[in-house]
Amino acid sequence: MDDTQQDPATAAEVKTGSAEQELRKQIEAMLFSAGRKMDVEELARLCNMKDHGIIKRELEELKKAYKASGSALMFIEEGNSWKLTVREPFLPLVQRIVAETELERSVMETLAVIAWKMPVLQSEIVDTRGSKAYEHIKELMEQGFLTKERKGRSYRIKLSQRFFDYFDLESIEAIKKSFLEHGDADEIKKLEEDIELKEAQIGEARRLEEEMKEEREEERLRGGQEELIEENIQDKKKELVKDIKELAKNSSQADTISNTGTKQDQVS
Repeated sequence: MDDTQQDPATAAEVKTGSAEQELRKQIEAMLFSAGRKMDVEELARLCNMKDHGIIKRELEELKKAYKASGSALMFIEEGNSWKLTVREPFLPLVQRIVAETELERSVMETLAVIAWKMPVLQSEIVDTRGSKAYEHIKELMEQGFLTKERKGRSYRIKLSQRFFDYFDLESIEAIKKSFLEHGDADEIKKLEEDIELKEAQIGEARRLEEEMKEEREEERLRGGQEELIEENIQDKKKELVKDIKELAKNSSQADTISNTGTKQDQVS
């Protein structure tokens, strides 16, 4: 019978030392591979364990064991949730390695801009980072770091819970604090300057675009007026030609009548 089909274990069935060790290893493996917080209920369900108290006890034992061993990893408890994570002194190193091995620098820079500017529209990110930002956002969404929702003709980009769990951050404020504490001050300053410069350039480009639109509209109106004047001139010309033709026709008829009268007089 598969483990998933077995009845949940009871406290009596986990009394032996080997059973306790096996359960402890299962919990350790799940938290290590998950890379996120897991609550006691979820761990108990995955371990096929009825008694949540046993899961809690094994978590406490793991926490003590890791602390006593001086490991770079530690178990942290938040409410009813637990996570296996890196101790604070090693976080900057790990985050740098993660950034360099799993995501290209350009993608990480786009992620940093999103985190720094939150909340932000996709169109603003593209304006700041260029058209490549579309690919970066797609990759970051596939990695589970971002979510997006429709906002007008663009999308509102948000950091996902996976982002906060993965980088062990709890809020936007914590992100900026982490940048300031662990980041390279020169890099952060350059990032801010780049964003400000891009935004200034975008503002100037939009201003010029508006001016060009106004100029094109004025030209269109002027062109329309000139076209109307030209049409009026052509209409006047047509009327004048028509009048001349009518006048010529009338004159010809008058000459014909006059000549006819003269001939009759001569005959008489």
